Amino acid sequence: NSDGRTPIFAKLSPDVTSEVWRRSLVDAPTARHVVLVATEEAGSVRGFATLSPDEMDNDHTLIDLLEVDPAYRRSGHGSRLMSAAAAHADGQKGLLIWIDQGSNAARFLADSGWGPRGRRRILEVGEDLHLAQHQWWTSIGDA
Repeated sequence: NSDGRTPIFAKLSPDVTSEVWRRSLVDAPTARHVVLVATEEAGSVRGFATLSPDEMDNDHTLIDLLEVDPAYRRSGHGSRLMSAAAAHADGQKGLLIWIDQGSNAARFLADSGWGPRGRRRILEVGEDLHLAQHQWWTSIGDA
């Protein structure tokens, strides 16, 4: 991972992953809270995205997480997850996502037709450790 962070796939054991998937699918708070999964033909999970309603813009869907196993990046999984997110958000004006400042995701998003929204937030991720994020958006509605 070029940004120095450990990918989520490296952090989760198969048993934990199975329980997390089960809970996220069974216990979703609303129908707009969705988990999308990218798999290989053999059924192995290679990526996922989680969607929810955006608290500030009810006519937009927020991609809370979008992660592709580093070993399978650049094989189309991210693009397919984005397409599935847009299809799921049918009837909404657009999609939103928060990305870490300086993240390589900005290039992927720009190449996919996304742009910066002008919103910024600072997350406290540890004692005296903060993470700046910027919100990006794309239109999917008839505007």
